[in-house]
Amino acid sequence: MNKSTIISIAKNFLRAQIYRQNIPIVVSWAITYQCNARCQYCENWSYPHEQELRLQEIMAIMDDLATMGTAVISLTGGEPLLRPDLGEILDHAARRKIYVSINTNGLIAQTRIPVLKKADRITLSFDGPQAIHDAIRGRGTHDLVLKAVESLIREGCVPAFNTVLTRMNTGHVDDILKTARQYNVKVAFQPVSLCLLESKKENPLAPIPEDYQAAIHKIITAKRKGNPHILNSLAGLDHLARWPKPTAIACSAGKVHFRIEPDGLMTNCSRQFLSKSKQSQNADIRQVGVKKAVTQMRVSPCCDCWCASTVEMNLAASFNFSGAMNMLKRAGGR
Repeated sequence: MNKSTIISIAKNFLRAQIYRQNIPIVVSWAITYQCNARCQYCENWSYPHEQELRLQEIMAIMDDLATMGTAVISLTGGEPLLRPDLGEILDHAARRKIYVSINTNGLIAQTRIPVLKKADRITLSFDGPQAIHDAIRGRGTHDLVLKAVESLIREGCVPAFNTVLTRMNTGHVDDILKTARQYNVKVAFQPVSLCLLESKKENPLAPIPEDYQAAIHKIITAKRKGNPHILNSLAGLDHLARWPKPTAIACSAGKVHFRIEPDGLMTNCSRQFLSKSKQSQNADIRQVGVKKAVTQMRVSPCCDCWCASTVEMNLAASFNFSGAMNMLKRAGGR
């Protein structure tokens, strides 16, 4: 991310705060529900995908977002690499000078390296040692992720890990940090949701609170000692250490960052939407257009914000120094 983009982001943050405007500076965009994994804590893959946005619709929405001040788009899913037109989506984002990160499970990453190289940042899901990772995501997935990391590094990319802390891996923080050090990549930690994604069903992988506390405080200690591989800010980790106790945080979802679902539904907050919260707001872009959808969103503060990237965004938007610096490091890929 170049300096002019960073300056533009800062100006738009200030505009949003001073003039109380909704500006979609950062957009999390699930471009498909299709997924080639069957992770134990997610049911995204079970959603129908017949109504997903077509390429031309995605490009038109991206044009409108760029005009309104969008600087960062995080492409997720489902599994975004399953879209055959992903390369064209990334090319259009580049034309609009939008910084793009991709979140992938890594299972077919090796077959799509040329496409991934078009992204500004690549984050792969990583749950720890082979037995743990495979138990959560499927047999053979651990090795596929690490082979993808090796291939990306050889191609000059700077991948990162995202680790969801569950009852299966809270005792393996040291192993995860060791792997991050081995490949010289960063890793972001966050707790698994208490309900299955896209459901209100109880999540069987929710960790025992005492085990989670031990794990998160081990991460905080490592961060305080200067471990360079932990992507979370200290302020972000301090917030995550309060899980699962309901904890408020200054919220900017629906103000400066938004979520778009595969069918074009814009929401203020991905977590509120995925958990089917009554606080979730949404507008169909296909019906009302991007500008009206953004304008009618409202911040709906909650006490259930545990997604690492959202926590960091909220901290940055509230001018927390640690959170702001962390956001810049994320954008810089270092």
